[in-house]
Amino acid sequence: MAFTRAGLKTFLFPAGLTFLTVIAGAQQPTYKNFNIDDGLAGSSVFYAFQDSRGFIWFATSTGLSRFDGTNFTNYTTADGLTDNEVFTIHEDSEGRIWFLNYTGIPCYYYNQQIYNPENEPMLRKFRFKQFLRSFTEDHNQRIWLSDFGNVVHSLDSLGNTFTYPDIQKKKITRISGLFTDDRRQVNIIGHMRLDNGPDRNTLYYNLENNTYQISEYLNNYQRCSYYDIAADNSLIRVADEGLIMYRSQKEKLIFSFENTPHIGLVNIVAFDKQENIFFATNKQVVQLKKIDKEWQVVRTLLHGENVASVLHDREGNYWFTTLGNGVFYTPSLDVVTYTENDELNSNKIYDVVPDQSGGIWFGSDRGSYYVLKDGQLNAYNLGIAQIFGQGRVRRIIPVEEGGAWLLTDLGLFRTRAYIATSYQINAKALTVDRDGTTWVAMPHLVFGSQSLYGLRIKHLENYKEVIRIPEVRSTSLVMDEQGRLFIGSLRGLMVWDGDTLTKVFHEQKILSQQITDIRQSVDSSLWIATSGRGLVRIKHDEILQISRKNGLSSDICKRLFTDEDTIWVATNKGLNKVSVDGAGQIKIRVYNSLDGLASDEVNGVCKKGKEIFVATAKGLTIFRESDMNNSLFSPPIYMTDLQAVGHSLPIHKMNTIPFRDNNIKIVFKGISFRKGNQLQYKYRISNLDTNWQYTRSDHVEIPSMQAGLHTFEVMAAHQDGDWSPEPAVISFQILHPYWQTWWFILLVIFLGVDLVIVFIILAIKRIRKNERKKALINQKIAESELKALRSQMNPHFISNSLNSIQRFIIKNNLDDAYDYLQKFGTLIRMILESSKYQTVPLSMEIKSIQLYLELESLRFDNKFNYTISSNFDLEETEFKIPALLIQPYVENAIWHGIMPRQDGGSVDIQVEKKDNFLVCTITDDGIGRHRSMELKSKHQQKRSSTGMKVTLDRLKILNSQKNSNLNVEITDLRNDRGEASGTKVELFIPL
Repeated sequence: MAFTRAGLKTFLFPAGLTFLTVIAGAQQPTYKNFNIDDGLAGSSVFYAFQDSRGFIWFATSTGLSRFDGTNFTNYTTADGLTDNEVFTIHEDSEGRIWFLNYTGIPCYYYNQQIYNPENEPMLRKFRFKQFLRSFTEDHNQRIWLSDFGNVVHSLDSLGNTFTYPDIQKKKITRISGLFTDDRRQVNIIGHMRLDNGPDRNTLYYNLENNTYQISEYLNNYQRCSYYDIAADNSLIRVADEGLIMYRSQKEKLIFSFENTPHIGLVNIVAFDKQENIFFATNKQVVQLKKIDKEWQVVRTLLHGENVASVLHDREGNYWFTTLGNGVFYTPSLDVVTYTENDELNSNKIYDVVPDQSGGIWFGSDRGSYYVLKDGQLNAYNLGIAQIFGQGRVRRIIPVEEGGAWLLTDLGLFRTRAYIATSYQINAKALTVDRDGTTWVAMPHLVFGSQSLYGLRIKHLENYKEVIRIPEVRSTSLVMDEQGRLFIGSLRGLMVWDGDTLTKVFHEQKILSQQITDIRQSVDSSLWIATSGRGLVRIKHDEILQISRKNGLSSDICKRLFTDEDTIWVATNKGLNKVSVDGAGQIKIRVYNSLDGLASDEVNGVCKKGKEIFVATAKGLTIFRESDMNNSLFSPPIYMTDLQAVGHSLPIHKMNTIPFRDNNIKIVFKGISFRKGNQLQYKYRISNLDTNWQYTRSDHVEIPSMQAGLHTFEVMAAHQDGDWSPEPAVISFQILHPYWQTWWFILLVIFLGVDLVIVFIILAIKRIRKNERKKALINQKIAESELKALRSQMNPHFISNSLNSIQRFIIKNNLDDAYDYLQKFGTLIRMILESSKYQTVPLSMEIKSIQLYLELESLRFDNKFNYTISSNFDLEETEFKIPALLIQPYVENAIWHGIMPRQDGGSVDIQVEKKDNFLVCTITDDGIGRHRSMELKSKHQQKRSSTGMKVTLDRLKILNSQKNSNLNVEITDLRNDRGEASGTKVELFIPL
């Protein structure tokens, strides 16, 4: 509503808008309906039974269903049933589960298999005329079966069967049932035709001593069929007059149907574990409880449903089977819910709070709110739904002097008696401090006043305090004992100390998100509900975050309620009861729809006395914690499947699994109908795990296991309960692979010895061959080095050098002769020194080349120029290259490239490091290879060919010996006119 619309309005509620609802007993528990869509075998369910292992079985018109709390497993004639229409289910002391059906052919379930006359010969001895009606077991573990006619069979613990043909002789015309009485003797409930009596007399016939007792209450045989046995072996059955109890051979009418007129035709009767009696009609279920020694009606249930049986399981849950509408489940009959069926305008409840006088207020849609007090429900409507459409009453704040503040989508209201005052402001939160000041949070400001009467938005400055909160919407308010006003907003928590508004942030930013509610507990702790960061406690300026990691059902918290040292938290996934002890230990108990709440979406919560009131999206639920079975028992756990490479194996015997199939999957199930989807498991495997491994999955897959005997153990527990008293255990053996068998090991040893011998022989041959090859290579290297040395010291070079020295002496050029002779001697010494090694330092090789170039340049009167360059310091390098490798290419450049030219030329030698190679480039500007070949004499050609061939042979030998990639590339150079202009030789030497 727009703030510019000033003024307030007062509404007087017409009588038609106020109504009263009858006593709380009219409210119903919250049910979950299981039907065909959920996996149930059929919608017409005749009977529900819980076996000794905890599974619940349902007998339907189209097969059997076994329920483990999560999944249904269905059985039909294809699985071994003798008929799909099963009426009742029973278990004997050996754990066999018997199914009584329409065909009169018995069958039972044991160790994951259904036995029938085809696979169990003893069952072939049973011959019944009509459908199987009754089952019991006596103190000698003898099983008794009867049909709906007059045939009785028994089966002892040794597998012997007995038939009682004399039943017909005793004029028993119809057997309605068998039961074991309080003396542990088997009796027939049936009808007998007496000689001097009516055609049908109801009787109790003792099969062990052949005595009978006529019932004082004459019934038709259909009525006599409806009975149940209490824990003390008392029999209760339906008669025309009412409910009859038979004990110690005495009958007593314990409840007359005259007390419950118009209840319909009673068709079943049942006891629960708390000794309540239920009887059902085709219209409803009536619960009786013994109060002051009299059985009285406590409540009626499931109006309009045709209930066929009632089961009270070990967890305290109730199951009602119906003819046509599946099964109805409720965890507690004492957890009740107000819904539209109780004349609420809507099931959506947004807030619930207690007032000072013992009433409970809660708000709903369409401008409606309600006050529940002394078992009566008063309903009111603000009228805004008729004016503006839907309008939530989302917060209620009762006041001490009576009435309450109502925060709605369409404004703020104040109620007194039947009068509501409308303050046309968009109030988001409201609180009243100890001084009586009312603080109101609006979208962008908070103000306080002793009295809001006559409120005008434009006159806000007249009120006690006005706190401006720009660009953020307020959501909640609370004032602590120090007078600090804590303000929750969409962007976190703020605090106003009377002068300054401060934003409160935590280093983890947990208080920088939307705040939905703030409460203060008796120990002065400040509790803060957030939308996404869970619950936060501020105590003595210390911050504690409680989230899903600690067990909270959701981090989206909506509303809080403090109860001494406990905080109740409403979330979108259930109700949480949170407590933190002095040591900082957090304890959380979660309540949800599995516990009886109308919905997991909880919008608000409060407590009055021992009763908890929960505002949900599907109604207002009321419960006591004692109704919730807080002491959840340890769930039983069983192995349900053992698979090897996807194939199921029997789980009731030792399985031997080939090693090739050791991809193992073990399936298990903890049984809990209240918390079936919230169980946790721990398991371990002998020889593999020393510690327990934890999981929430109901199976474990082991892709590869070592050979040997393995034992798998697993236990289950509720989130806040104890582990299973005993683990479920399964053992299996993984066979050793063939390569670990004795015969294979022996074979491998023999083959191994043979292979070693062969290997040694081959190795010796290979070593000898390698030695010969190595010797040959060394010989070739020696020969190539000798040839290289010879090419370096060829007679022509020595002769020409000596002639040059002689020429210098003849010309009386003693200095040049002396210099030439010195360099010649140095070169000869370096060549001889290099010839001792396969590799020499690069600097030594370059010096010898430089001496060679100097001598040749002097001898030819400086006819050619030469340069030696490098991109690194040649003196400092530690590189080594094959000895006498570069000089032949330099000599070839001088003699065959430069010398044929009349005007001389130049030779450039460049040494570079490129990638992982040392590249030596020899470039001349001579006549080129093609022209040189034309001008060479036969002697020159032979000499040249021999020198170059020696060098190439050395390269091949070196590459073969050292597995290297020495390489040489020769390029013919040409000028712009395409004429030969020299030769470039590149030697690639790996570093």
